[in-house]
Amino acid sequence: MKRLMLTMSAFACGVAFAASPNIDAGSVSMTQSENRTAVVRYKLTGADAVVTFDIEHRDGEGNWRSIGVPIVSVAGDVNRVVTHDASAFKEIRWNARKDWPDRHFDDGSIRAKVTAWAKSSPPDYMVIDLDTFDETFYETADRIPGGIFDECYLTNKLVMRRIHAACETFVMGQQTNDAASATCEGAFIAHAPQHWVTLTNDFYIGVFEATQGQHKKLRGDGTSRSKATGDDRLPVDAISYQRLRGGITGETINWPATGTAVGQDLAVFRTRSGIDFDIPTEAEWEFACRAGTQSAFHDGSEFTAVNSGSATLGGIAWFKGNCPDDSELTDSSGLVGGLRRPGQKESNAWGLYDMAGNVSEWCRDWAGAYDLAAQPAVAPVGPSSGSLRIKRGGNWHGKGAYCASSARRANNPSYSVDASDGTNVWGNGYRLVCPATAK
Repeated sequence: MKRLMLTMSAFACGVAFAASPNIDAGSVSMTQSENRTAVVRYKLTGADAVVTFDIEHRDGEGNWRSIGVPIVSVAGDVNRVVTHDASAFKEIRWNARKDWPDRHFDDGSIRAKVTAWAKSSPPDYMVIDLDTFDETFYETADRIPGGIFDECYLTNKLVMRRIHAACETFVMGQQTNDAASATCEGAFIAHAPQHWVTLTNDFYIGVFEATQGQHKKLRGDGTSRSKATGDDRLPVDAISYQRLRGGITGETINWPATGTAVGQDLAVFRTRSGIDFDIPTEAEWEFACRAGTQSAFHDGSEFTAVNSGSATLGGIAWFKGNCPDDSELTDSSGLVGGLRRPGQKESNAWGLYDMAGNVSEWCRDWAGAYDLAAQPAVAPVGPSSGSLRIKRGGNWHGKGAYCASSARRANNPSYSVDASDGTNVWGNGYRLVCPATAK
């Protein structure tokens, strides 16, 4: 494997210091009613915080450990931002009968563990209700009520995963000496050579590609910006960069010159939700897709051929090799192209689904060769100008090679279903990101 030499340069990852939230350990109590509803009381001091809780028991060595059962049947001052008040008790109600039906606890062998998370450093999973825009937070995916495969998380709620990227350095791009690099050249812009990149901030990213139902909710007017319609659980599949974010040549909103300002639909999303939604930079997207891997594909497999991608690609991606051929696509066919409901293939190691295949995902960057002058490149934003915008991840009608973690494709920013040749752009979608903070 080709090795890269890294010379580190000094830079700072900003850390904000503020009053820290604290759970008064002496204030935590738990009582149980006859119907096995547990009431947990606690006091939060210092600062407002996201509050979560768990149930612990003593193991054989006398140490307190989680009971290992998803605690999802809860209500009250939990899994959300709670206002601190040293003089008042907060309350959590847990339906133990539902979550833990085979266990009674009246012998003091279990206890409640209440945790306060600073709003600037919340738990790994955030769920946004797209009707109220309320945020709820969970330490793990199995704590999310109903499980992340409940259809509500593809239509009227949005599940986001925190990516711990602050001060993380990774190898971005493709090895130019990959066995298949010559035949896969068309999947890469300027061969996407490997180089070091350091990111500076954590961020939340959608566990699933944005769906038509979610887009309608975020816009608030029933518009999905999709060519294929009729199933709100399918990804947005034919949206242009310009319709999504703004930024075609000559507009006032034009990444990276105007920074994180957005126009078009993302501006509507931000106004309605109070959350700074965006699409990822190319570096953020690849870091999240790789999930710590350095292989061609995020499941650890390497290139085998341009069409099939790898021997195991079908397990993680919908692509040309396992979707209807282009010749089958007509408005009356009922196939809706090769689009599939997100989450049916295996996730990457960080629990993100369809990072490979299904629909290509727009990134903020202009298309162009990577800037290799300084390594690591710190939070790169791509070229300062261009004519095409980057999209990542491959799609249902593309070759397997295009699903590689480093594969780079591009389109005109205004290229969409609105174009006269819109049938050729089925497969351009997006995945939302936002800062890793709680409102």
